[in-house]
Amino acid sequence: MPELNIPKNSSEKGKIVLIDNWLEKLNSERKFIGKILITKNGKPTLEKTYGFTNSKKTKQLNNNSSFRLASISKQFTASLIMLLKEK
Repeated sequence: MPELNIPKNSSEKGKIVLIDNWLEKLNSERKFIGKILITKNGKPTLEKTYGFTNSKKTKQLNNNSSFRLASISKQFTASLIMLLKEK
């Protein structure tokens, strides 16, 4: 998976652009499909979907798309929270 490198001196808007470009690249390589929401002070700075709802690429994901995750997402969420806390 390509690394996400964000220079420390990047502006907030620059960081969002780098994250969006990284996710677009992952999506084009079929390594990420989904929705992302990044907020700052309770306001969205990036809210976007990447990919399609099916493998035939007939319907683009949108903000109303639903995902059947069951309990599998809990450990990923916990891991990401711990990584963010560590940084």
